Amino acid sequence: TMQGLRIDEVLSIRLIDYDRNEMIVKPYRSKGKETGQGRPVVLTEELYKEIDNYIWNERAEAETNSGKISDMMFINIRDGDSQGEPLKYQTYIQVLKRCAKRAGLDPEKIRTHSGRSTKTMELLQHQAKYPEDNITDEMIRQIMGWTSSSSINPYKNHHDIRLAKIASEKINRRKTNKEERNKQ
Repeated sequence: TMQGLRIDEVLSIRLIDYDRNEMIVKPYRSKGKETGQGRPVVLTEELYKEIDNYIWNERAEAETNSGKISDMMFINIRDGDSQGEPLKYQTYIQVLKRCAKRAGLDPEKIRTHSGRSTKTMELLQHQAKYPEDNITDEMIRQIMGWTSSSSINPYKNHHDIRLAKIASEKINRRKTNKEERNKQ
């Protein structure tokens, strides 16, 4: 997903919600917010380039071929009656599953929430591994677009071996550093 956005948020992005200079998008719809008050999402440079490529090539060609103009960022680019129309949720799921299959994954095991879960775990792992970066739970809440700070709890309570390893490495590093100081 686009930086932890929900599918509905991605599909609600209009062209005017995309700020190329600031490299952000602001979905028109966002869970827990009024329509038209989406949360700003910062894009990576790689994603920004992919979106630009899509807009100026695939999207432009689909609009030209279909003769349909849409203010929505994501439109159906495949040939046919729906080409040029705003991308629908079900079409998105079909595309996602086809991409998974091409990547060698079982499309039946694809969950639409997996991208958000993965993003949350990446943030928690970074938080644990690099405390000096001061990534707080509140920052994670804002990035993920949660209205409640308790939304992070299922991810923190999940028995993730990666977080346990990070904690163990830190404890062992502290012990080693303390032992080295005591030898001096």
